[in-house]
Amino acid sequence: MANYRQISTRLWGNDDIQSISLHSTHIFIYFITCTHRNESGLFPITFRTIMHETKISEEALNASLQELAEVNLCHYDRDTKECLIVSAMAWATYKNAHVYASIVRSVLQAKSKRLQRILLERHAESQIIELLRPLVEALSVEIPEAKDRQEVSVSTEPIQRPHSVQTESIELDLALASSLNNRSELRIHRWCDECSVQDDRL
Repeated sequence: MANYRQISTRLWGNDDIQSISLHSTHIFIYFITCTHRNESGLFPITFRTIMHETKISEEALNASLQELAEVNLCHYDRDTKECLIVSAMAWATYKNAHVYASIVRSVLQAKSKRLQRILLERHAESQIIELLRPLVEALSVEIPEAKDRQEVSVSTEPIQRPHSVQTESIELDLALASSLNNRSELRIHRWCDECSVQDDRL
């Protein structure tokens, strides 16, 4: 959970932000700065929580969520109680293995297939999509050939943590593995001295 969030001053010059209402702008700023948000931008949050923390009425919130969805800034799934900030993954500031592990974990654990699909389609041209390959295949999302995708740079800077922490391997248990006949296993290695991302194909 972050103690603060950074907001680019370019936000106010964004055409979509300029086209939406004051309430919708309020809700969007809330989503990108609230404590519930994660690096992927796909996170659980209840309707009641949004209303309580923003002090906005249910009617106004419904109108704002619809408006934000129409300009493809945010989407909310009332059935699974999850929110998606469409471009959040592109804003990740610390692009190392720890961040990517967090992104992959939160996307795979999400319950809303609709929001997962929107996220995958938004980032289909980025090589980060390779880390989500099992989900891409399960949802039959079309993505460009590897040579056409944007490169993802993974920082080799060490993650700041106590020296007592030993080299650790984070293994993500893919819930989709059984439906994919265990064809793919994703391992993201987090190192004390160096960070790297590795996608092992079985």
